[in-house]
Amino acid sequence: MLLEPVKAKGDGTAVDSLLRTLTSMKQKKDRPMRRTSKAYGLDQPKLEVSVKLDDGKEQGLQLGIENGFDNTLYVKKLGDGTVRVVDAYQKSSLEKTAFDLREKKVSHLDDGAEVKRIRGGGVKTPYALEKDGTSWKLNGGARTTPRPTGSSTR
Repeated sequence: MLLEPVKAKGDGTAVDSLLRTLTSMKQKKDRPMRRTSKAYGLDQPKLEVSVKLDDGKEQGLQLGIENGFDNTLYVKKLGDGTVRVVDAYQKSSLEKTAFDLREKKVSHLDDGAEVKRIRGGGVKTPYALEKDGTSWKLNGGARTTPRPTGSSTR
């Protein structure tokens, strides 16, 4: 469930992808805190991603600046002072908007739904498809490919 900026159902595939990136991200190395967080862009992170677990605990990452020299990115776990270095390409997998994560399907069928009939109306030529065993029949008859108007049979 998407909570902010509006309540909406989440897109399972998009959310799973985000979580997979977050949980499988591997660091290349640690950076000693000889410098301030500002030097890594973590005083005002460019992006922060966090998850709240069933037990109420929260985990997440803050993303700082990119190092163009070696194509890496500085990150820090929430509540941890260690600055870590990860591959910069992983940032794009975390930069999701609310729209990216929102369920966009107009209609939904339950996973176990067995569709028996499909009807299309309000179009130039209304139609109905009906399932007969493992095949579909158009308008109750065998499904055929219509011939273009004006064609003749030989």
